[in-house]
Amino acid sequence: MGSTEALNMTGRETQELLATFSAMAPLLTKCSPAPREEERDPKKAKTQHRPQKEEQKIDLPQVVMQMAKLLIRMDADQNLLRKQDSFVFYMQMEPELVIHVLSARAKQWHHEMAQEPQMKTQDWKPLRLTLMQTLAVTMQQRLQKLYGCKPADQLYQTAMSHNLLNAQGEFFFQGWDPASQQLTQTTQAPIAMERMRKYMEQLVETTADPANIIKFHSLLATGEQSVTPWLLQISLRCDELQTLLETLAGNKV
Repeated sequence: MGSTEALNMTGRETQELLATFSAMAPLLTKCSPAPREEERDPKKAKTQHRPQKEEQKIDLPQVVMQMAKLLIRMDADQNLLRKQDSFVFYMQMEPELVIHVLSARAKQWHHEMAQEPQMKTQDWKPLRLTLMQTLAVTMQQRLQKLYGCKPADQLYQTAMSHNLLNAQGEFFFQGWDPASQQLTQTTQAPIAMERMRKYMEQLVETTADPANIIKFHSLLATGEQSVTPWLLQISLRCDELQTLLETLAGNKV
């Protein structure tokens, strides 16, 4: 880990926050009450002839600025932690895609809770786990159908036409290209169909534990509604799931 002094304090948001705290210091100084006469210790009257030590003055603006910098460091640490345990799924909105399966399952879950609001049986699952399991199982089922296809079958040809697979029938990786302003295929080694089947089995197994799924919900989409981001936050104690998601990050699957 780097030292805290390496934290960037020149960003616009950081400077605005520091300026806000700096403006608070004079207000705190005005609000600080002076000790009242009746609150003073009467025993001190006997020792007034002794030279009193000068009270050390507190540089309140400096203290406030140190608090501001501490808060900024804490926020940076939290953001760094989120990068380690959080993943974003970019859900496309076409009618046949999985986001509509998730939406239907969420409505069903809320309906069931409305019918039985006190239902807390062994079969009950929180919404985040229900949706993540729905996503994992749906991906596994769809991949299994594709796996059983021959290259001449309609489903396989559809996958190829949508650029889901490369020419060898493998799931390739893609990344954002700032020059062309679009996703392009990377040089990372693609994942073969057989290996992806095992990854999907692993995904279903590791997302079945409620302790592994901390959050899974949609985020506010910006611009056109062609893609909706979903945030998945997992437990850092589940190394298997984290390694799997890091392996699949950016993959076309």
